[in-house]
Amino acid sequence: MNTTLVCQENGKEFEFELTANTIHRPTVAVQMALDQSGSMADDAGTSGTTRLQVLKDAATVFADLIQKNNGIGIIRFDHEAYGPNDPTYGGMEIAKVLDNGFGDGTRVTARGVIQAHGAYGDTSVSDGLEMARNQLNGLPPGSYDNKAILLLTDGLENTPKMIADVQALIQEDVFAVGLGDQNQVNTQALDKLAGSKGGYLLLTGLLSASVDDQFRLRKFFLQILAGVTKNNIVKDPIGYVQPGVVVRVPFQLSEADISCRVITLLDLPLVNLAIETPEGLLIDEANGPAQGVEFDSAYTVKTARFGLPLAGGRDEGHAGTWHAHLFIDDAVFRKYVSRIEDHGEFVSGDPEIVDLATKGAKFCLSVHSFSNLRMVVKVAQTGYVPGSTINLRVALTEYSLPVETRAAVHVQVRHPDGTTSVVPLAETEPGIFTGWTVAAIGGIYDLHVFAEGGTFRGTPFSLEHVATVAVWSGGEGQPDGVVDPSKDRLCRLLACLLSEENLTDEFEERMRKVGLDLDRIRRCIKVYCGR
Repeated sequence: MNTTLVCQENGKEFEFELTANTIHRPTVAVQMALDQSGSMADDAGTSGTTRLQVLKDAATVFADLIQKNNGIGIIRFDHEAYGPNDPTYGGMEIAKVLDNGFGDGTRVTARGVIQAHGAYGDTSVSDGLEMARNQLNGLPPGSYDNKAILLLTDGLENTPKMIADVQALIQEDVFAVGLGDQNQVNTQALDKLAGSKGGYLLLTGLLSASVDDQFRLRKFFLQILAGVTKNNIVKDPIGYVQPGVVVRVPFQLSEADISCRVITLLDLPLVNLAIETPEGLLIDEANGPAQGVEFDSAYTVKTARFGLPLAGGRDEGHAGTWHAHLFIDDAVFRKYVSRIEDHGEFVSGDPEIVDLATKGAKFCLSVHSFSNLRMVVKVAQTGYVPGSTINLRVALTEYSLPVETRAAVHVQVRHPDGTTSVVPLAETEPGIFTGWTVAAIGGIYDLHVFAEGGTFRGTPFSLEHVATVAVWSGGEGQPDGVVDPSKDRLCRLLACLLSEENLTDEFEERMRKVGLDLDRIRRCIKVYCGR
């Protein structure tokens, strides 16, 4: 492009030719290795859902939202691994996503494979890892810039091979998710594997019916998606939307941001999404195309994505405070309300309807940005027993240069006993923030990292990241070898026999009258089985 520069002091003109190259957006092939051992059929703790359903929900969100030109593949494992073409439990070859819309063919295939996921045998995590690694190694050279493994498991290894047997073979980034607490998965082995391979381990803990836990696994998968595709998480709140009320969630975007996607996860498909620019322009599905904002929706996922600045040519469509607007669709809400009015049993029998009637519609909002501003979080622990130190390190860069003396970082720590504390991080080097805390009691520590600051031009920014750390009595001695499969089978049998699916409320009440409390028996089994 040719342009003319004029010197204001003497009026002289200078001809310049400007040339530019587009910056290639890195692509990644993600191989999902998903546990299908028999314990996946156990209750997840989230209002009657199973671990299997929680996995399906989270994996589907990942498949729906991975950006175009990236690849996704799915393999399964129990006591052995099953490749994409296995006649019994087939998965999905790594395939490129060609369109950002939810109707992309690769996404449709992935959804089908995920929904066919089951719960069958014992557990060999390493067989799954090795199969995932082999699938990635089979890709043509140069087909993707990066490769990553997303591993989910809910149990301890009880069938060879072991994680240690294959760790040296894996060169890809590994992101591991443990669906359970520190005693239910090979926490040490998975933490060391993921931490040494460019990723990390996240533990869900024992899930409950709380709104946080209902979204927990999906939030983990969203963060991993952001990480493997080199995106930031700008904002990540959870809450409720009441009928007739618009919830406005603010988030900061800066001139360093290249594109943005606002993601809303729902429990019921009755919340609408709109975007408000820093100058107050409200963009919804009707006027979105004219402003360069694309809206997509699946059953319980709604998104808005846009490049920066907005294609509509408005000056305000870039740096500043944006808002996501969340509000209930009245027509859909009336349908759910009619279920309560016409069928009173739904009030006591359907937790989602009970919540809707008493609190409103649940949502989890996650704002992602592809940006020249980057945050990298590293969490390390000195051991796995109470009293170990948790070391925290956060690196902030803008255009690959340190964000020096322009930011503040702190970590909100949720302790295993439910209490919280805040750990401020000190800028020990330009753009490097460090700190530590002691894991004094056994259990899982949830770490929520918050960074706030200003860009080179002084525009405010904020970024978030979540991590987990676990310590427990005897943590240094958790076996990396085979655990007794007979105990695992017994635990699954007892859990099934005592599940609320198999025992009616009337039966449980009769047992209480004769002095037998089944809830206490279930707690005893959880202690014995570590479930």
